[in-house]
Amino acid sequence: MTGSQGEAQAALARIAKGEHPFIKFDRGDSMIFSSRTIPGNEDAVIRIQNQLADRGISLITEAPDGPIHASGHPRRGELTRMYRLTRPHYAVPMHGEPRHLESHASFAEAHGIMAVRGVRNGRLFHLGPNDPHLLDGGVPIGRLYRDGNLILQAGDPAIAERKRLSWNGHVAVSVVIQRNGEMAAEPEVDVTGIPTYDRNGLDMGERALSAVYNAVESIPRARRKDRDLVREAIARSVRAEMKLVWGKKPICSVLVSLV
Repeated sequence: MTGSQGEAQAALARIAKGEHPFIKFDRGDSMIFSSRTIPGNEDAVIRIQNQLADRGISLITEAPDGPIHASGHPRRGELTRMYRLTRPHYAVPMHGEPRHLESHASFAEAHGIMAVRGVRNGRLFHLGPNDPHLLDGGVPIGRLYRDGNLILQAGDPAIAERKRLSWNGHVAVSVVIQRNGEMAAEPEVDVTGIPTYDRNGLDMGERALSAVYNAVESIPRARRKDRDLVREAIARSVRAEMKLVWGKKPICSVLVSLV
């Protein structure tokens, strides 16, 4: 059945959760995992195996002489037989890493088949009429992200910022500076995704607020009209304070208004 790599919507995952509409496993049944776990899928596979174990199902992952593995990829002998049966004129290796593609091209050429080398993601090749060959140029490739109603490129800055937010949280600060360099009111600080208290029970928002005061007071009054200077000083002070007590530097947005 499908799902040997822990795919969430595959048959095995649904059976493990007891959600498959037709197939049910009972206590005492056995499940044979006959494929190697692809690196990166370990957590998903282990999660399904634990769900099966919770239902009283025996897991068979090894035979007496070692791991069980039923490959979906043909071996050289099987490829040789396929080539002898089909007798192709050309081979276009197009699945695998470059080392796999070049190895397969050499294998095909050893059997008297012309191989088209150099096919990679984004490359174009001419299949016919006449001999197949690579074309100049290529097409755009890469991952896309569905973000709400928009489609973003994998390198979009919003993706990196979202990851930083998920790990480090965010602090927003608003400061109003008068013409004489004094603050017109107490700064406003809002923290998101940051622990409420430090290890001593002190409020993290209050610690961020203290860092704002320290930053502003460290700047001579005559220079507090420089928005960029004040903004950078506050952001640096807040992030340093959070790093000191939390061990992480949050994203810090600072709004400076002059009145």
